[in-house]
Amino acid sequence: MDYRTVLLYLAVIFLSGAIARRATKYNTLRFQTAEMAEVGACSRPYRKRELRWLFAAALPLILLSALRYRTGGDYDQYAVNYSRLVNAHSVSYIFTVDEPGYMFLMWLTSLVFKSDPQPWFALMAFLTVWSCFYAVYRLNKKTDYSVFVILFGLYFYLHSFNYVRQTFAAAMLLLAYIHAGKKAYPKAAILIVIAILFHRSSLIVALMYVFVLATRRYKSLYTLAAMLVLSVLVVVAPRILSRIPFLARYVKYTSHSISFGIGWLIDVIPIFLCSLFPPMGVRDETVSDCRRFVLFVVPARLMAYYTYGIGRLFITLSLFGFLTAALSMKRRTDRKLLKLIIYIVFIAYHLFYFGMANNSVVIPYRSIFIR
Repeated sequence: MDYRTVLLYLAVIFLSGAIARRATKYNTLRFQTAEMAEVGACSRPYRKRELRWLFAAALPLILLSALRYRTGGDYDQYAVNYSRLVNAHSVSYIFTVDEPGYMFLMWLTSLVFKSDPQPWFALMAFLTVWSCFYAVYRLNKKTDYSVFVILFGLYFYLHSFNYVRQTFAAAMLLLAYIHAGKKAYPKAAILIVIAILFHRSSLIVALMYVFVLATRRYKSLYTLAAMLVLSVLVVVAPRILSRIPFLARYVKYTSHSISFGIGWLIDVIPIFLCSLFPPMGVRDETVSDCRRFVLFVVPARLMAYYTYGIGRLFITLSLFGFLTAALSMKRRTDRKLLKLIIYIVFIAYHLFYFGMANNSVVIPYRSIFIR
C-alpha cells in the first residue's frame, strides 16, 4: 500500500468535509431565520453563502480528480478514445459507439483543446462532483453537508476515477430524482436521457425511480418484496439478463465479474449502515425514498457476479445512502456517536477497497505536473 497516496486522498476528503461544515452552518441559520421570520427573503443571504461554501467544499475533490494523470481504471481507454476521435476528423465517428453521449462531449472539448484529453477529464470531474453536491443543495432541506461530503469522498469519489461515464451518469440520475421529487418531470426526463447516453444501465435506475415514486403511499414492504424477487432472479436466472437486447452491450463484462465472497459484504454494509438511522420524530418523504432505493443495492451487487457493467449500479445507488445519512443526522440526538461509527466503517472500506484491493488502479496518484 502506498501510504502517501492513501493519506493524500484522506486529507483531501476530510478537508472538503471540514469546509462543508460551513455550508451546514449557513443551512441551519437559513432555516432558523425562515422559521422565525416566516419570510423566505430573510434567509436568502444565508442560502447564497451556503451554496458558496458548498462549492468551496467540492473544489478540492474536483481539483484532485481534474489534475490526475493515468490514475484510474478508465483513464487510458478514454485517452485513446479521445485521440481516435480527434484523428477521425469526422463528427460521424461519435455515433460508432453504443453510448454517444460521452463521445459528443469529447468532440465538443476537442474543438477547443485539440489533442489534449486532460481538459475532458477535468470537465468530467467538475460535472460529476459538483452535480452531486448541487443536487443535495437543491433538495432545500435541513442537511448535514459534511456527512454527505465525507461519505461521498470515502466511497463514491475514487470510483469516479475508475468509472468515469457511469459515475457521471449517477450524478445526473441523482439530479433527476431531485427534480422528479419536485414534480419537475420534464427536467428529470432530460437528465435521465443524458445519463442513458453516457451509460445504458441508467435505464434500470430510471425504472427504479418509477417504482419508488409510484409506490410512495404504500409501505416499504412492497420495495422489500421487489428487492427479494429481483435478487432471486439475478441468482437463479442470470442468462435471462444477458438475452435482453438493451443490456447485451454489457455481456462482455462477464469476464470481469466479481465474487460473492467477503467483498460482497464490504460493498453493501456501508451503504446499508447509512439507512439504518432515520430522522427522529418526523417522517421525511425524501429519506423514505432514499431508504427504499438502498434496498435495491442487494440485487445490483448480486448482478455484479455475472455482469459487472450492470452490477456497478450499487455505486450509483450508494448516493441515496449518503443522502439518507446527511438528512437524518440533523434530527438525531445521538448523531455524534452515529457519525463516529459510520465514519470508521467507511474509512475501513476506503482503506480496504482502494488501498489494497484496487491499489494498482488508483494508487499511486500521478498528476499532470509529474508525468
